[in-house]
Amino acid sequence: MRIIVCPFRLEDVDHACSMLRQAMPEKEYTRTIFACDGYNEYLRASCRCGERSSTHLIGAYIEDRLVGFAEWRRLDQMVVLNNLMVETDFRSRGVGGRLVAYGEELARKDGVRTMALDVFSWNESAYAWYLRLGFEEAGRTYWYEGALRTGEESLEPLDPAAAASPCIIDEYPIAEAHHAAYGFSSLKLRTPSGTVQIGRLGNKLFRIQAKGRDWDEGGRLLYYLAELDADRDVLLLTPEPNLHLAESGLVLITESIRMIKSVEKEAVYR
Repeated sequence: MRIIVCPFRLEDVDHACSMLRQAMPEKEYTRTIFACDGYNEYLRASCRCGERSSTHLIGAYIEDRLVGFAEWRRLDQMVVLNNLMVETDFRSRGVGGRLVAYGEELARKDGVRTMALDVFSWNESAYAWYLRLGFEEAGRTYWYEGALRTGEESLEPLDPAAAASPCIIDEYPIAEAHHAAYGFSSLKLRTPSGTVQIGRLGNKLFRIQAKGRDWDEGGRLLYYLAELDADRDVLLLTPEPNLHLAESGLVLITESIRMIKSVEKEAVYR
């Protein structure tokens, strides 16, 4: 069985998205960009940039048939495996290993020394496989979700000063155009405490990646988001495992593990 690993073909995008849909549980799938209506078109646009794209799509082919693929994100300091899928009938045949090896060579080509990925904690077989490939656990992220508002009274800020505090929205026109094309987007909120990156998934979720316990700035952030679109729910990703969120109505829904691997320097990229 000869496995050919090469850049993704445009005509295989729909098949790859179908593989994702079938493999991921509903709870996790609907809380990622993979479930957004325009994700197929986003992958096609990434393919058109070829090897210069920051989103690098790699397919594994057997007799000209796509049996697996990987999506690598090329960042300044690392390459990140955003997803990897192999058809059920072709697992345990070395397909996944070849896709990961391609990413390692991509890291060398880009001159970075770190590979990273996230795997859900319930996926114990995948976690063990990545350990065998040399990845190590580097941290955990806890996914919380809840309604942005539960009634008209929740439109009032928790902190009376929130309404008067300055909040500047950056990149909103660009975010709107991206959302119209692909079904997901991100924008920035500049507040007195700093800049917060806000993701939008479909028409249902705001996605917030937070590092500390004071992620909501005393109620200000939810207030700003309610002004922007009060009908969305909030998806909060944080390294805090025991966050007290009862007052916000957020509940823990799943957990993911960040894994990293150091890439040994080689002189030649093949």
